[in-house]
Amino acid sequence: MTILKETEQLHNILGPIRFDNGKGDHKIGLHDYAPYWVARPMGWMSEEVELLISGDSSGPSPDSLDRAIHAFNSHEKIKKEGRDLIRLKIINETSPDNDITHFEADLLWIDCQQTKTIAVFKWDGYTYIKWEATLNETDDIINLQEQT
Repeated sequence: MTILKETEQLHNILGPIRFDNGKGDHKIGLHDYAPYWVARPMGWMSEEVELLISGDSSGPSPDSLDRAIHAFNSHEKIKKEGRDLIRLKIINETSPDNDITHFEADLLWIDCQQTKTIAVFKWDGYTYIKWEATLNETDDIINLQEQT
């Protein structure tokens, strides 16, 4: 990721947001990707959730920014319901050969670039586990399902 510190804007709800120009690192095999904005509401040094917001270098797109605010306001609910969905998968994957005793997945980021919200979790037994859903006006999570 090439998150540009010099592009930082301070949003009154999401805190600091910065532009990622989409330039990959070809030395380590990371290809270019679509640019977007990154919000870290708990600050850049925090390991709390990141929010991905569509937009170009001039600023985040308003509809994606609105979804990010909504997701941030709902992130505890997203974390809980996502973990509940994932927990069964973790329990089913744990075996005597797999000495994983940590049954909680950590919420890494919430992608707010599309109409459907995508939440990405990390668990010791998987690289990433994703779910997608639609958030309605009252913070209900609609059609929650794992994304493969």
